[in-house]
Parts: sequence; C-alpha cells; structure tokens
Amino acid sequence: MQFGSCTNSHKLLCQHCQERLETKYTRPKTVQYLSCDISPHESHSGNYTGLQKAATDLAAARTMIAELQNRLYTIEQTLEAERSNHLSTVKSLLSAEDRIRLQDAPVKHSLKIRRRFMHRFRKGQAAKEATRAGNEAAHDGDVEVDIALFSLGVFDPEEKKWFELSYGFPVDPFLGSHENLMVLPHARRDLESINLRGTTFGPLASAPRLDGKGRLAVAARRFIELEAEYHKIREDLGRRYGTEEEVIQAYEHHQDVNVRAHEMRETARERQRIMQRDIV
Repeated sequence: MQFGSCTNSHKLLCQHCQERLETKYTRPKTVQYLSCDISPHESHSGNYTGLQKAATDLAAARTMIAELQNRLYTIEQTLEAERSNHLSTVKSLLSAEDRIRLQDAPVKHSLKIRRRFMHRFRKGQAAKEATRAGNEAAHDGDVEVDIALFSLGVFDPEEKKWFELSYGFPVDPFLGSHENLMVLPHARRDLESINLRGTTFGPLASAPRLDGKGRLAVAARRFIELEAEYHKIREDLGRRYGTEEEVIQAYEHHQDVNVRAHEMRETARERQRIMQRDIV
C-alpha cells in the first residue's frame, strides 16, 4: 500500500465506510414499536384481576387444608380413644388374671394359720404339724406372700420401707403382676436365705427400738456374716459351672451351703426368740 493512493480493496473499504457514515448521519432514525391492543391502564387492570384470582384460589386451598387437618385430627383422636379402650380392656383382663394368680400364695399362707387355729386344742401328729406350720406362717418371713399382698393393695404403700428393711431390697420392682415374681431367685436356698432375713429383721423393722440390745445385736451380726458367706459360695459356683441349672444343682447340694443354711436358720430363730422375750 502506498501513501496518497489506495488499493482496490482499500478503495472498496473506504467506499463502504463512507456509505456507513453517510447512513449514520444522514438517514432519519426510525423506531418500530410492537403493536398491542391493550392500553397501559387496561394491562394493569388485567394483572390485578389475575392476582385476585390467585389469592382466592390460595385461600380456598388453605381452607381445604384446614378442613383436612381437622378431619385428620378427629380420626387420630378416635383411633387414640379406641386404642386406650382396647388397652384398658386388656389391662383389666390381665389384672383379673394376675389378681387370681397373686392370691394363690396369700391364700395358702393364711390357710396354715387357720389350720393352726383349728387344731390348737387337738392332740396327735396332725395337730402338732398344723401348729408348727401355722406358727412359721405367722412369724416367719415370706417374700412371695408379702409382695403379692402389696400388689393386691392389701398392705399400705407406706409399709414399703418395712419390706426393704426386712428383706434387704425394695418391693417396687416386683409389684403389679404375677410375672414380676418370676424375677425372684428360683433356687430353694436363695429364697430360703431371703425369707430367713425377713424372719430375722422383719420384727426389728416393725420395732426399731429393739435394735442393738446385747445378744440381739450379736445374732444380727452373725446372720449378716452367714448371708455374705452364702452369697460368696453362690458366686464361686457361678464361675465354676457353665449354666444356671448346673449352678443351682451344685448350690442346692453343696455341703458348706447346707451348714450355713442350718446356722442361718438357728440364728434367725434365736434372734426371733430374743425379740419375742423383749417385746413381752
């Protein structure tokens, strides 16, 4: 390209640019508007009507939702009432069954006492046996009977402290159902130990003023020592044998257990005799 002259291509370019410049500055501006049949006022009015309809639809939807919620609440309340009635009926049936089963131990227990009363002026072996059994029923601990009487509402709930002082554990976990009694130890020696504890400490729980009197305190301490030895043997057997059945079998026939059980019975009887003399 040479100064002062233009190539053909540059001439064409300059001509094109010139035409653009002429068009830009010489052609009149033209603005094309979209045609619309609705005036600005009419357009805003249409938008407002659409909003009104949407608001009406939303209110109707909310009303429908509220009605459905009320119906659902009513259904839930009905179902809850039916469920409560069902549970109440089942509970009543279970309570009736439990009541019959819970009465078994107290009835058998009271029968021994009434037989003693029946035979008190009779002679012979049957009368002696009835007197012995009746005396034991009247004066010895019996954890199953006492739990049943609490569950049946025969004993005042305020006497629960007496139960705990007598047997060494609270009564509440065993209340309400015959099945709860199944939590108690099933081994004869375990139950005997618990009942002997009730025999020993039951009267004391009723009359705390008797505690700490000479031979009475000695007997109480010895019983607690024997009870601890009793449980230690039980734990040792539990580590030695694999199943609970094997432990109970060995426990029931263990010589040391038998010796301590005999001494526990004698200690309980001695403590009982001492307390009876002090009470009289």
